Amino acid sequence: MTLSPRPEDAPGLMLESGTRSLILQFPSGTDEAPEPVSIGAVIATEDGLPLESGTCDRQVRLTFWSDEARIYAHSGAPFEIWYGHPVGHGVVIRTIDDFE
Repeated sequence: MTLSPRPEDAPGLMLESGTRSLILQFPSGTDEAPEPVSIGAVIATEDGLPLESGTCDRQVRLTFWSDEARIYAHSGAPFEIWYGHPVGHGVVIRTIDDFE
């Protein structure tokens, strides 16, 4: 996952591990719903340290608010992180279903 660098004149974004107010947008990938799908999630880092603007290539654990995430958050699925506007992006590496 990567958080976008902040513009020079903008305050830095810091997401504490366990932040609950994140919205992730996934491409829908269907003709019936061509718009991206927004799903809420809790994001937690393995080391408990916060994510800051400009952070690159960090693995995190996402816990989704809705079971609907199983449809869109599959291995290899790209997503954008929204915090009022796009602030980062990532790719799902694996899901709980991958371990079963």
